[in-house]
Amino acid sequence: MKTILIVEDNQAILGALIRALSSRLSVIPALTIAEAERCAGDNCYDFIAVDGCVPGDELNTEPLVRWLKQHHGGPTIAISSDKEKNEKLVAAGCTHACHKTDLPRFLRSEFGV
Repeated sequence: MKTILIVEDNQAILGALIRALSSRLSVIPALTIAEAERCAGDNCYDFIAVDGCVPGDELNTEPLVRWLKQHHGGPTIAISSDKEKNEKLVAAGCTHACHKTDLPRFLRSEFGV
């Protein structure tokens, strides 16, 4: 089974994503940037999805995305609900972007999972 690391601080949204994806992917959640760095450094993932603001409302995951670009060869998906933040995350190194609630559909349509 393929694996996805989801970096999202909203537990309700994270729970919904886990429920939507867990039948097709092994889902590893990270609620903080520090947790995401620890998880990403320890494991190899097929996909990584990163929210723009973890936690809060200010874009703060760009350094994480730059680090992931150097250490993760697979798709890294910006999943902010704000289009401008997604664009900034793509500029920082994400390979794809979608609205966070569209992640399950995006993974199906783009990657067949």
